[in-house]
Amino acid sequence: MRNQHQMFPRGRGQRAAMLVALSAAAPLATSCDSDEPNTHDAIRSGLSGDSEVIIEVDVEGCYSLANSGTVSQSFLLSHATSLDAIELWIIPHLHDPTHLRVELSTGDGPGGSLIATSERVNLLPRDNGELPGEVPDWQTFTFLDAPLLQPGAYTMRLYHEWGESGAHGSCLDPYPDGMSYSLGYQPTPDRDMAFRVLGNICGPVERLGDDPLDCGPDLLLWLDGADRAQTLANSEPAVDGQEIDEWRDKSGHDHHAIAYAPSKKAELDTSAFGGRPAVRFEQDFMEIRDLDLRPSTHQAITAFAVVRRLGGYPNIWVAQENGFNKRSHTPTGAALGTRVVSSLVLEGTPDDRRRHWLAGGQMTDESKVYTEGSDGVGLGMLLYAWDGYAGAYAVDYELAELVIFAGVLPESDRAEIEQHLVDKWATDIEECPNPAPWPLPDPPADDWPHFVDTSYIDLDDIGWISKYRSTIGFDYSDDFEYCRAMKHYHHPLDEVDWATVEIRSPIAGEVIAVEEEMFGTRVQIRSTEHPEFDFLLWHIELESPLAVGAMLLEGEVLGTHYGSDTYSGIAVSTEIDGQRRLLSWFDFISDDLLAEFQARGGITSRADAIISQAERDQNLLCCTNGEFDGDEDLTDWVELDGEANAGAPAPPVSGLAAPLEGPPAQLGFR
Repeated sequence: MRNQHQMFPRGRGQRAAMLVALSAAAPLATSCDSDEPNTHDAIRSGLSGDSEVIIEVDVEGCYSLANSGTVSQSFLLSHATSLDAIELWIIPHLHDPTHLRVELSTGDGPGGSLIATSERVNLLPRDNGELPGEVPDWQTFTFLDAPLLQPGAYTMRLYHEWGESGAHGSCLDPYPDGMSYSLGYQPTPDRDMAFRVLGNICGPVERLGDDPLDCGPDLLLWLDGADRAQTLANSEPAVDGQEIDEWRDKSGHDHHAIAYAPSKKAELDTSAFGGRPAVRFEQDFMEIRDLDLRPSTHQAITAFAVVRRLGGYPNIWVAQENGFNKRSHTPTGAALGTRVVSSLVLEGTPDDRRRHWLAGGQMTDESKVYTEGSDGVGLGMLLYAWDGYAGAYAVDYELAELVIFAGVLPESDRAEIEQHLVDKWATDIEECPNPAPWPLPDPPADDWPHFVDTSYIDLDDIGWISKYRSTIGFDYSDDFEYCRAMKHYHHPLDEVDWATVEIRSPIAGEVIAVEEEMFGTRVQIRSTEHPEFDFLLWHIELESPLAVGAMLLEGEVLGTHYGSDTYSGIAVSTEIDGQRRLLSWFDFISDDLLAEFQARGGITSRADAIISQAERDQNLLCCTNGEFDGDEDLTDWVELDGEANAGAPAPPVSGLAAPLEGPPAQLGFR
């Protein structure tokens, strides 16, 4: 079965739904309409709800083919297409969990330019002990930042992110417009993968003169900084500070923003907004020469901008030709340095009206008459003419997204789009140089078994313990939180030789990983009683060699702490719906072990050693390259014996070792 077009449509005129697809899953080219009934499959509920199957190679009649690490498949798009996802028939590994992604590149076969990488799909093994395992099935790989694809050849590459193996549906050449590539690069012309391409067709290849058919007449412009491939015009992978020659329009109208001059190029900031990139203008300029926003052409327009003003004049864009008294977008009320979503409605004769909103309220509603000028739009400079740069009125800002519609949107649509952009770009969280992607998943409930009776470290030698989610050390966080130390450090008493502090296995379990660190060895142990939990211990000077697969008894001595160069640390991890969840050591200690801590003073309950997620979210930290930007908060240490230890602990001699870089497959941790 090939080239089937099974429609999952949208209703006409639903502009708000169009833009809500901006980052949730589907690109904004959802203005490709259809009147077919909506029969969207439940397996694709994470998509926009209006995808169609553009290409399908069904798994019926195919067989399972093992893949070691990676496999590729090329395909041909006959239409301009807004890509939502690629679905693949996957056979999970029998015994091991797998973690899969799909890369999309230009061209037929390997070697093309990378366009986008899918979200990760996490699969349990088929044989999962007493728990339900995965079964062979279609898996959906979504592209949050996927571009609008022009007609042509493309190649997808399935790869195991952590180096595992598995199998996929392999078919004997039912698809004539592409082929599979074993190992990701070796062509196999007689085979195709079982796959589906999901998205929205935006019009046939047919052209009228030099202009392709529109992908929705109401959407005039869409510049999306989150779509790195379009921001960089499908050039090399994103690099912070990279100059932008062309910022491609995703509306389907080819209203691309072009750098004005080599000395006036805007630059890419790869993590300006919620961990997503934006384009930074600092006395820089881009022009969109074929976008006509004059009142005589469009009596009314509605515009949305996600921006952070840095200085200078406030205009985001201005209609061409010496911008005074021309249509422009000014985010009235936006303070310098603040991320805002600004929406604007301009109406020409006979209304001559300007209305402006910042997310959360309307700022202006005034009479305003704009002169005609000529067509074209400028980004970054107020004064600008066809013949070249015409003034020194700088507009400095970081622009994350700019969307312009023809006409006046219904107020409900305008408000919905505005709120969507607030959610997408995290404009309501604390400013950090490198903020987290936002929003993060909802955390699971904290309800864990209190089964650990043995402390991994001799408490008689310990004077202080750091709180969970503290500012101590470096960022150690999971898939549900960001920028916080989700582990406990233990600091010996002043009179104790750190290198003599004994380290034991807190549980009976299997050694899952052993890794040499800058200071000592890191060991990961999987509980025998509760195999869903792993315990990770840092900076051990091992008493004797320790092999992966070794079985440990509860309380078995592993060695001693490395020494005064660094703190001893412990963390607990589990996996919830394929996502890593880190937990406090105190979530698992028994009441008897808790009583031992209580007897030493400083800790009266488990909560004394834990900063709650709600409390930390109210007092966010900032991180750069895994390190906290601010100083340690000494109140994040808990004294175990207030009489013996006055004040906060002394820092280690050499400071904490920074997190090691390496393949996460070995530990499941950084």
